[in-house]
Amino acid sequence: MMSWSLNYEFVCIFLFCFLLCLVCAIFIKNRLLKRISVVLLAIFFALATVEFILSLSMDKYVEAYRFEIKNIDKIITLKGIHFYDSKNKKHKLEFELKHDVDKHDDKNREYIYNAIYNCYTNGLRYTECNVKADKAYVFLGCSMVFGEGVNDNQTLPYYFSKSMNFETNILNCGVRGHGTNTALSILNSDIINDYLQGAKIEYFFYSLIDDHIYRNFRVTVPGDYWLYTGNKWFLLNQPFGKMKHIFKKSYIFRKIFLDIVDRYNKQFYVNYLIDSLKQMDKVIREKYKSKLIIIKWHSDSNVLVKELQNTNLKFILLPSYNEENSCIIKNDGHPAPKANEEIAQILYNDINNIE
Repeated sequence: MMSWSLNYEFVCIFLFCFLLCLVCAIFIKNRLLKRISVVLLAIFFALATVEFILSLSMDKYVEAYRFEIKNIDKIITLKGIHFYDSKNKKHKLEFELKHDVDKHDDKNREYIYNAIYNCYTNGLRYTECNVKADKAYVFLGCSMVFGEGVNDNQTLPYYFSKSMNFETNILNCGVRGHGTNTALSILNSDIINDYLQGAKIEYFFYSLIDDHIYRNFRVTVPGDYWLYTGNKWFLLNQPFGKMKHIFKKSYIFRKIFLDIVDRYNKQFYVNYLIDSLKQMDKVIREKYKSKLIIIKWHSDSNVLVKELQNTNLKFILLPSYNEENSCIIKNDGHPAPKANEEIAQILYNDINNIE
């Protein structure tokens, strides 16, 4: 019952208001108040009905989770799968592997991907490298950096480490579903220095996609509206922020109003994103004595490219990748090994001034 009410919170709220108005309509003697109660009764019943109908076709509300700042610890092995069920509906699952890998496979499933992730207990992904090297490179970003849907030896940081003959230290700080706020939070913490143990960080790479515009303030998954600074977490202020957090579990609000609010405030989100990239660059220069290179994924919109061109930030605009050239995982959208390998070579050529 508790689980049901959590998934249909606003259905319950509207039904409660409906019953309250019903009681008022029955017992109140004043004709005007009785008519008002009847009107409100009808409104709340309609809202409850629409809310329930939308819940049948929309995904259940999932809270945008906050990446916890924890030191890197032991490695655990995870299995990430994306597949179609018998009704041709997509499913994503992830679970820890402690025994035989093959026994978790189902030969009757049509897999979109079936990958193995070796991750530290704080969620950051392991990359083969020389952990005792004096030079290091750090990757920041979202699932594009983490390597959603590909094995450990197919991620962007892995291929970059391979281009360096595995002689440097490589740290993959890609956090799935997050954006510049989590990258800034990681930079503001001591995770990187604790892991690298004094190694000189030659470059930081941040993988930027257009969705980060909205992700920094999205109240559902994927969302990234918390910032860690001064050893504390802060909830970021945003336009209509209180309204978004109050009504975020409402299917009606998410279906009709949330997109309108986000589109109306897009320029605010764009400006914030650019400012956060500037802040990342400042922290990287002052705290880590290093340099930032932004990897901008190609998209149909050139809004971020124009904004980046008006800054002193260094960025690389990637070529267009798609499923047809086998650079994007089919029916998923994340980069395939081919794209990761090509981008790693682009980065290697850039930092080594190779044309």
